[in-house]
Amino acid sequence: EIARGKFYENGGYFYKVTSLSKKTVEAAGSHNKNRKKISLPDSVTLGGAKYKVTSVGAKAFLGYRKAEQAVVGKHVAKVGASAFSGCGKLKKVNLKSTKLTQIGAKAFYRCKALKSVTVKSSKIRNVGKQAFKGIAKNAVLKAPKGKKAKYQKWFR
Repeated sequence: EIARGKFYENGGYFYKVTSLSKKTVEAAGSHNKNRKKISLPDSVTLGGAKYKVTSVGAKAFLGYRKAEQAVVGKHVAKVGASAFSGCGKLKKVNLKSTKLTQIGAKAFYRCKALKSVTVKSSKIRNVGKQAFKGIAKNAVLKAPKGKKAKYQKWFR
């Protein structure tokens, strides 16, 4: 029996059920802190039902020092505070979601090697303090047309 607020494992990642009626989950990390690629799917199957991955939890991948790449699924609306903070080898982030509206404080804080950030969403309204502080000086932002200038200031 799948219950709201409980954690479940699927494909090497942990997910917390956020809504049973909407069938949504939040990515909450992985048992393997040494993975090189963090790849969050669009949806997962728990107890025979399909759940959309709609957020990345706060501190979900905090300190995954060997991660070099992060791909976030197309239904994610929120990246939590310190979600990928301290991933020192993280070079490339692809936020595939067009529904993304919020990036939490220190989400990619001290990701020193982060050189490429791809954002598909044109709906981002809120980027927390120091979300991209400490990333590579020559980092490149790929954003939707007409949004690059607005988004660029958040990356400084």
